[in-house]
Amino acid sequence: MRKIAIIAAALCLLSACSRPVKDGAVVIKMSDFEEIRADSPFELFEAEPRFVHLQAGEDNSFGFARISKIEIVGDKIYIFDEQPRTYYRVLIFDLDGNPVAKIDSRGRGPNEYLQITDFAVDPAGNIWIADAQKDVLFKYSEAGEMLESRPYTSEISKICCIDGGKCLLGIANWDVSDYAGTALALADASAVIEQPLLPFPEMTDPNYVFGSELSRGKSGVFYNWPIDDYLYEVSYDGALQNTYYFDFGSKTFPEKWRADVEPHEGELAEYQFLVGTYQITPRHIVCGMHKDDKWNAAVIDREAKTIAYFDTRDSGYSLSGQYPGGSIWRLDANCDTTLLPAAVRTWLDAGEETIALLPLP
Repeated sequence: MRKIAIIAAALCLLSACSRPVKDGAVVIKMSDFEEIRADSPFELFEAEPRFVHLQAGEDNSFGFARISKIEIVGDKIYIFDEQPRTYYRVLIFDLDGNPVAKIDSRGRGPNEYLQITDFAVDPAGNIWIADAQKDVLFKYSEAGEMLESRPYTSEISKICCIDGGKCLLGIANWDVSDYAGTALALADASAVIEQPLLPFPEMTDPNYVFGSELSRGKSGVFYNWPIDDYLYEVSYDGALQNTYYFDFGSKTFPEKWRADVEPHEGELAEYQFLVGTYQITPRHIVCGMHKDDKWNAAVIDREAKTIAYFDTRDSGYSLSGQYPGGSIWRLDANCDTTLLPAAVRTWLDAGEETIALLPLP
């Protein structure tokens, strides 16, 4: 009997005790991809990146410490600069990196927010800020002027504006409203939920949150609940259109721990899962990924069957977001500057903020 148990355990390890895959899901089997080395994410694509020098302004008021999110809408770059418990603000630049406006209204007044949980930009250039401390949604003009505020009842954790004046809302896993258990919902322009789109996985820890975002891609918005291993694509008119399942094999986070993650935090290092920002095109997958106890950017070539990882701390390249035309990378002086144009080397040597917009074919 002991021999049979050992054989069964070995088979389970080889298959990672495979989870049943949802009907219609496209399986991305990680063992199918050969890991390759790349000095830069840019060498993996034929298109040239657009480098943007984000200028801090004469008084350095547009300098920032920590990028939590970048949106590119129209001809503007929107950056969520977050220093938890200290400040939360949104900085706006043009595509040449010149400062345009900022939203920096933290406080307890009626027209002030306490916390930026997430922000989104609608097609008209208005900026929407969700404040989970006040449970209020704020609307600002493109110039950073507060236009209106409205309370919300469900705990909004993520927001993304789509077509027709509607938006997608990520609902927090601790929400206790009428929409408790809803992970993603379609809402009108007032953030009133019209339709739940996705439930949380059955095995979800209501007390544990991973970093994630609603990522705007070429044909839709991507949503993932980390360690669930499913990535969903919702069209810009609000319909679920694609489901992808990432099969990490023996590195899949165990099902039995998913409803109570905290006791197993020390064991996360052994497992691999999506996290952060995501985009899938017919040729490529560009996403954040936890691997070997590191937060990496992953570039997957679906045709060549290759994958390259970029450690966000050591490589000098940090995947900071997506936009409908491609992905957004933040550069620092750790990267191999010999591969970069002279102007970019000058910016980095001076310690000045530089991002690259990398088109995806």
